Amino acid sequence: SVELPQGHYQLLFLIGDAAAETSMSIEVHDQFRWHTTQPLRAGQFAVEVFPVRMVEDSVLKICLSSGRPHGWKLNVLMINRVP
Repeated sequence: SVELPQGHYQLLFLIGDAAAETSMSIEVHDQFRWHTTQPLRAGQFAVEVFPVRMVEDSVLKICLSSGRPHGWKLNVLMINRVP
């Protein structure tokens, strides 16, 4: 969870692992749900960018999960405010 003021944002997720397969889901409460359609192979990485709108100052809830034995691998989460 992250406290954010009202406004528009872009969330950038860098996922993957150098040594293990990665399969994961990302959910931002009341905004979007995304999941890998195919597992990322070891050494494969992906960047996903999603828009988020905060209608008031509040907490942004981000849920990461995986139904695979290797679990989810989040390397970077960047939150950028946009005009």
